[in-house]
Amino acid sequence: MYESVPFLEDFQFVQRCLEGDEGAVRTLLREYRGPTCGGLIARGASPSEADDAVGQLWAEAIHRSGDRPGRLAGYNGECQLSTYLNTVVFNIWFTEYRKRKRHATIHASEAAPGPESGAAGSAPVGDPAEVADPELFALLTAALDQGARRCSPEQFVVVQLSRFDGLLGAELGTMFGRSESWVSRTRAEGEAAWRAGVEAYLQEREPLLKLRWADFVELCSVAAPNCLGLE
Repeated sequence: MYESVPFLEDFQFVQRCLEGDEGAVRTLLREYRGPTCGGLIARGASPSEADDAVGQLWAEAIHRSGDRPGRLAGYNGECQLSTYLNTVVFNIWFTEYRKRKRHATIHASEAAPGPESGAAGSAPVGDPAEVADPELFALLTAALDQGARRCSPEQFVVVQLSRFDGLLGAELGTMFGRSESWVSRTRAEGEAAWRAGVEAYLQEREPLLKLRWADFVELCSVAAPNCLGLE
């Protein structure tokens, strides 16, 4: 039934955890807690923030309040379990990070002089558990869009057709009436420009985040796979 699942062993391991296999749950904590916490620190969280986020991940791994499924229930075996856990714990931390930013903005507005000072204090703040996915998805897709703007029209089309539609160099060469070496060079230059645009956007928008390109791709692979043609 699950022969087509790319990471079948990880998927079966998660199913054992969800079924209440105590040995599997202990293995999950022992093998993944440290690397997941360390990965989050490398992406911009403080040690205490990382510890809190990972603690929430484990507390909600199997069951969550309100009869919602545990966070592990979303794992489908399409990526490595470590990739999924890194993305989920980043999502948890990023939600709290954005919540603190909103509160800081509200407090600054309340402290500023003016007849409307303090009005922003009534603005609702979403439940972190509910707004996490949309906010992370919005950040990733906006970064991809800004990165694409760094490409020339030819670079953009070549990257789109090769990365998203899977066309080969020979096919693209025929389409454009160019050599395969031109296609290869244009794709490489376009991907480099796209990557630089993504990194510049993330640095400008969220300077406290420390996302390398590999981190960004990993987050996209779970949170926004269609954006990079990963599904």
